[in-house]
Formats: sequence, structure tokens, C-alpha cells
Amino acid sequence: MWPKWSEKIVVLGRGVTHPSRTYRRICYCIAGVQKGNEWLRLYPVVFKGKRIQNFDVIQIAIRDDSPESLRPETRKTFIRPTPKVVRHIADQKTRRKILCNNLDSGEFLHDESWRGTKSLGLIQPLRPDFEVENKRVVVRYKCNAPHCRSHVTEVMDWDLIDQQSKRGHIVNPNELEEKFLLLERQHLLRRKQLWFVMGTHKLHPANWLLIDFHITDRG
Repeated sequence: MWPKWSEKIVVLGRGVTHPSRTYRRICYCIAGVQKGNEWLRLYPVVFKGKRIQNFDVIQIAIRDDSPESLRPETRKTFIRPTPKVVRHIADQKTRRKILCNNLDSGEFLHDESWRGTKSLGLIQPLRPDFEVENKRVVVRYKCNAPHCRSHVTEVMDWDLIDQQSKRGHIVNPNELEEKFLLLERQHLLRRKQLWFVMGTHKLHPANWLLIDFHITDRG
């Protein structure tokens, strides 16, 4: 049976690579949007030395269209054939337009959307504060829900982790902190806009995680 290929999907977030016992491969997941600003979580994607990049436009072979009960955006994919990268969006204005079109209010971080209504979303954090806490980098921020007091989320820069793991080094939290503090200063000085791609954890569905983030110039 020929696999069913998805519509074109713009990749906006990528999970950490990990060994899968089920698929006996090093795998990761992808979060992206397709026509109509519909979010999708795609798994498994096999890691072959380089992950698919954010803002790649891809098509992927769908194995199972049935969503998970608490994560309606999830779709299971075939390990083979591997995803097709149609093109890469490098233009900053086009990237910002895509992000603006998929921006959420942040209410989903406070209500019960995680109970099967929504498990992926995009916000612009207010007053992000990055710091090292117990050898972890965390970010404290407010979303733009009017009643939001604050959120605290662990931050992992998977690109830096991938690079250091190839060199056999342990990721230094201070390196991550330095990078994120620079990002914070640029954001506070209104030089850049910061975007957080949020998603829920399969084993802890009520917990929202920072999947990925984007930095763009201000329009």
C-alpha cells in the first residue's frame, strides 16, 4: 500500500532526539502548521545526523490519521519513506507573517484545553526572565492572558545540545544562560520579538512545555 503523504507543513518546533524502544531508532517529533493554520504533531521522525530545520516546508508519510485522545494534533508517521523537504523559508518577513497568523492569546495555558481540545500553541511571552536554577535554565514570563500572574518553564536549546553531544561534551548551563540573557536583553530593548512554541507532555498532559522558540525582527 502506498503511503498517504501530508499536505505541505511549515515546521515551527522540534523535540529532543531520543532512542525509541518501539522503533529501534533515534527519533524526534515535529510540530508544524499546514493549510488553514492547523497544528500537527508528527512522530516518529528518524534522526540521521541532522534534524529537519525550523521553517522547512515538508511533506511526510502519514501512517495513522487518528489523533491521541488528549493531543488532537498528533499524527503517527512512517519511518520510511523519510520526509520530503520541499523548500526552506529564509525570508524574515515571511517567517514573521507565518508566526503572526498562528499567534494564540495564551488562554489555553490557563483553561482545560489540554483535555483534548488543544495541545500545541504559539504565544509571545511578556517580560521573559531567563536564569539558571539548580543547573537548569528556566524562563519566568507572563502570557498575554489578562489574568496571567506568571509561568515558569524549563528551557532547553536542542540545537546547542545536538552540537555539543556530537563533540562528546556535557551541555554547560552557563553557556545556555549566556545565550538566553542576550536574547532577553534584545527583547527588552525592543530590538527583537520573541515567540514560544508550547506543547503538552504525553505522560503529564496538563503540563505545558516550551518546545521551541523563535526570534524575529520587529515589523
